[in-house]
Amino acid sequence: MSSKPTHLHISPSSHSQLATLRPHPLNADAQRLTLSLGDSAGLTNLGIHHVRLAPNTESTVLHRHIHDEEWIYILSGRGVALIEKERPDDKYEGQYDVEVEEIPIGPNDFLGFKRSGRAHSLRCVGGEELVYLCGGTRNKMDVVEYPNARKVLKMERQGSERRMDYSDVPPATKE
Repeated sequence: MSSKPTHLHISPSSHSQLATLRPHPLNADAQRLTLSLGDSAGLTNLGIHHVRLAPNTESTVLHRHIHDEEWIYILSGRGVALIEKERPDDKYEGQYDVEVEEIPIGPNDFLGFKRSGRAHSLRCVGGEELVYLCGGTRNKMDVVEYPNARKVLKMERQGSERRMDYSDVPPATKE
């Protein structure tokens, strides 16, 4: 009989005991309290997380995944989704120093981001936490572009192990 979990049940009262504070390596202000539901249930091809953002904090750095798809479902609180402005050619991969639009978000809002799509992040606004579920595919290899930080992350996954390598993007040259 396998010792790996076949299902998972976590009550809301146990969230704070099981969740971990995860600061983003590229943004000290991006600190989220995260419970990795998918990892806890033994899922390897799908990530699912229950996240709490304190008031006036950010979820991450503006980013886009080249190989993975990502989604966010807001449970409670208010925030702003920072989303790269739409491009007429619908080509976002490899674009840096991008402009964003701020979209107010709240309970029951759903955001979906296709691979190589528009860069995005969240900010909690107001006096209460922003609580949401987020998830996405977990391909064996993903590239994450941080367009306004001018960084690229190459990530390789093998089961629950991840190898990550950040690199800089050269400044744009004027022609």
